[in-house]
Amino acid sequence: MATDVRVRMTYGANSPDSRTLLEDDSKERRSRKRLSCSRWAICLSAITALVLMVVGYVAYQAFIADCVIDPPYIGSLPPPPLTGVLSAESAESLADAELLFPKLFNAPECQAWDEDGAMYTGTVNGDVWKLEYGAHKPTLIGRTGKIGCTKSDAIPSAACGRPLGIRVLPDKKLLIADAYVGLIKLNPVDGVIEPLVPFRTLVNGRPMLIADDLAVAPDGVVYFSDASTKFTLLEAYYDHVEAGANGRVIRYDPKTGETSVFTDNLHFPNGVELSFDQSSILVAETNIYRIIRVFLYGDRAGQWEIFADNLPAHPDNIRRHPDHGYLVGLSGIRTWDLTVLEHYPFLRRLLINTVDIDEIAGKSSKYSLCLHISDSGDILRSWHDAEPRVYGSLTQCSIRNDGYMYLGSFRNRGVGKVKLTKTLSQGG
Repeated sequence: MATDVRVRMTYGANSPDSRTLLEDDSKERRSRKRLSCSRWAICLSAITALVLMVVGYVAYQAFIADCVIDPPYIGSLPPPPLTGVLSAESAESLADAELLFPKLFNAPECQAWDEDGAMYTGTVNGDVWKLEYGAHKPTLIGRTGKIGCTKSDAIPSAACGRPLGIRVLPDKKLLIADAYVGLIKLNPVDGVIEPLVPFRTLVNGRPMLIADDLAVAPDGVVYFSDASTKFTLLEAYYDHVEAGANGRVIRYDPKTGETSVFTDNLHFPNGVELSFDQSSILVAETNIYRIIRVFLYGDRAGQWEIFADNLPAHPDNIRRHPDHGYLVGLSGIRTWDLTVLEHYPFLRRLLINTVDIDEIAGKSSKYSLCLHISDSGDILRSWHDAEPRVYGSLTQCSIRNDGYMYLGSFRNRGVGKVKLTKTLSQGG
């Protein structure tokens, strides 16, 4: 104000020099204001950057640095539409299934039959049951885990055992792949168990953690899937989210007792079935929705090729169709959100410690689907329970010559039994 008065006194308020001084003074004030704002902006940016760095570091330490999974990029194809032979509307429904002994058979993942028509299955607490053909009640013939695990509704536990794959040998003894016990042989007469390849056995320097399914070649050699060398069955959720190549097929020779890795770097190898010509095995890679053919003999022994790719859900057990081709049990219909996660390993790593990814897919994890696949890998027919109304989380579908399909599950109670409306010669 004093400068303005002096200007007016000396030069007059409207003199050119007065206006020049006023303009200079205004510019100086604006310059100081801009400088002050710039300093505040710099400080605010610095504080924001510091906060973001702290948050990023905390998030990295909490969700990434100590993360139990190391997910790769999968980049799977978009899931196939449920149309044509995959259409649920035109297919026979698994929701018409009758449940056999739901109080006794809790999560009967696998079924096997002997030449007399007796059915064998294992449950979530390690019980192994036999149902004679035409019988009205099953018989408990053995337990793979500790004797104390007697309740059919027992919580899955490493102490109880968990039979996942069963085959009947020519002498009627059972060969069982148990996730918590390993590869064993069970005598159905007295329940005596003979360990063959115990749980956590080192095979080529890595522990066998999930013995899942098996097939026996004509020469008696056993090929069984070790679904993961990184996680046990209780931790299998991590393997499914990671979707890494942590699994393998192990070759066991009963004559020598030797084990070796037959084929490696598989994505949760699950179901195993001997081909009709007995020259190869089919192996389901659950985490990447495909089935591969692994050659057993000759120059290509241990090598594989894709048999069926880009399946609509997660394949589990594979069993021969009595007429031709193979039956595959699948669960967890693929959804767009899970497909997106497959393309971004960082998101899977981040979400593993923050959300239940099963919840992202909603009911899809319980969707049951059975496929009839030809000898060349083409899908011929499908059966669905989409709700599921009766039988969810399907693992195995088997057709017997009595005109019924039998269903196994890793969550559902009871063995499912579905009356087929078409004959085997009509494709089902």
